[in-house]
Amino acid sequence: MRRGTLGFTHERNPVFCNFFWYRGALLSQKAAKWGVFMFFTIKEMAKQLGVTTHKLRYYERMGILEPHVNEQTGYRYYSVRDTRRFNVSRLYRGFGFSISECKELMGGEMSFADFVAALDEQEHSLRGDISLRTDKLWAFAFWKPYIANALFDRGRARQIWLPDFVRLTVGEDEKPIRSEGREELFDRWLNIFPIGSGASRIRRRVVEARGAPDYFHTYDYGLNIPETLAKKYALMEDGITEFLPGGMYVYTVFRKDNDEGFNLDGMGPIDEYMERNRLRFAGDALSNCIYSTKEAGEIVNYHYLMVQVTDMV
Repeated sequence: MRRGTLGFTHERNPVFCNFFWYRGALLSQKAAKWGVFMFFTIKEMAKQLGVTTHKLRYYERMGILEPHVNEQTGYRYYSVRDTRRFNVSRLYRGFGFSISECKELMGGEMSFADFVAALDEQEHSLRGDISLRTDKLWAFAFWKPYIANALFDRGRARQIWLPDFVRLTVGEDEKPIRSEGREELFDRWLNIFPIGSGASRIRRRVVEARGAPDYFHTYDYGLNIPETLAKKYALMEDGITEFLPGGMYVYTVFRKDNDEGFNLDGMGPIDEYMERNRLRFAGDALSNCIYSTKEAGEIVNYHYLMVQVTDMV
C-alpha cells in the first residue's frame, strides 16, 4: 500500500476516495454530490487507456473529456465517466469519424435522429472506401506480374489480352491539353489512381508510317481505365474521353537511360514477333514506365511497350 496522489491510501490505481476535500481544499461542487467513486491521475488514465498524456490533453481541448482540475495545483483527475467517454470517441474514430465529428456526435446538441443519420452517412462512405480499395487491389493484381517480370521481359515479346478501356488524354508531346471540363475530370481520375493508369500513346497511323520519307513522330499522354470501372465511377464524358477496344496485344519491355520523349526504339522484338506469327497492326501503341532504378549511379527506367494486333487475312 502507498500514499495516493490525493492523499488517500490506494493500490497502483485507481484512487478510491470521497473526493470532498483535497488537503483541506474543496475541489469541485460538482464532485461533492457524487460521493465515493474512482479517480485517475493523467498518467494513470493514459496507462489505463493505452495512450499518451498529450492525447488526453488534446481530447480535453477538443471538449470530449472534462477532467476535474484542482485550481490550486492544476492537477487533472479523471473519472470512470471519462474513460467511458474516451472509449466511445475511440469507437467513433475507428468508424472513420474525425475528432471534430466525434465532438459533434457527443456534444448533446444533435438530435438522436440526426445522430443516426450521421451513422448512416458514414456507413455509406465506408462502403465506398471498401469498394475503392477492392478496385485498387484489382489494379495491383493486374500490374504486379508485369512489374515483377520487367527485367525478364526486356527484349522479349509475348501476346497478352486486355479488356476494353476508356482513355482520358491530358497532353500531347509532353505539353498539357487545356480544355473546358478536362482538368476537373483529370482530378477525378487521379483520385482513384492507379485504377486508371498512365500511358503514352502513339497512334496506329504513326506506328505503321515508320520508315516512310514523310514520317513524323508524335504521341499523346493520358490515363486508361477499364470501361466497366469508368462507368462505375462516372468518368466518361462525351468529347473528352474516348473508347479503346480491348483484345490481343503484343507486349515487350525496353530500357531507357536518357531524357528523350516516348519513341518506338523498343519495337524491334514486337516487329519480329509479329512477322514470325503472321500478325498485323490493329490499333495504337501504348507505353509507360513500370520499373525505375539506378545503375552505376545513373537513373534507368524500364518501359513496357504494347501494340494491338490481329491475325493476317
